[in-house]
Amino acid sequence: MKLLVWVFFILACVYGPTTETAAAQTAAGDSLIVHLKSGERVAIPIADIQKITFDTLSTDAVNAGSTAPRGLELSPNFPNPATNGTNIEFYILNKGKVRIAVYDTKGNVIRRMEFPDLPTGQNHIYWDGRDNGGVPVPSGNYFYDVRCGKEVQTRQMVVIK
Repeated sequence: MKLLVWVFFILACVYGPTTETAAAQTAAGDSLIVHLKSGERVAIPIADIQKITFDTLSTDAVNAGSTAPRGLELSPNFPNPATNGTNIEFYILNKGKVRIAVYDTKGNVIRRMEFPDLPTGQNHIYWDGRDNGGVPVPSGNYFYDVRCGKEVQTRQMVVIK
């Protein structure tokens, strides 16, 4: 169901509201319209949304018709752009050691964090926007990766001071 919501969200962003959603948006203001399998439509005011999270599905799982997650699924950090720090959220299938590294655009390791025994499921780590020496990083583009076992996923973030 959450994948269906994502598809409708993308279509609404790309193509604009349909006649049905336009009427709902007019009634509800600027809203995210969620189309449920039951046919019901739910309008959620955008001002009330703090974060949208989808169940972890890999594209391989979707193509295979399975909803089994991979061993590691990395969500976008939030807030992004970050000012003083940001949350790095990820899902791990098996309890274990997780390493997070933050890199500048030249590939230099800015911050390395290691967590020896994180639980299975959704985890989030707060990065305080500081390097390994405790000095705040300057404004710019950064990359971060999360490693769990043999799996690694990387994303980009922006820091604004």
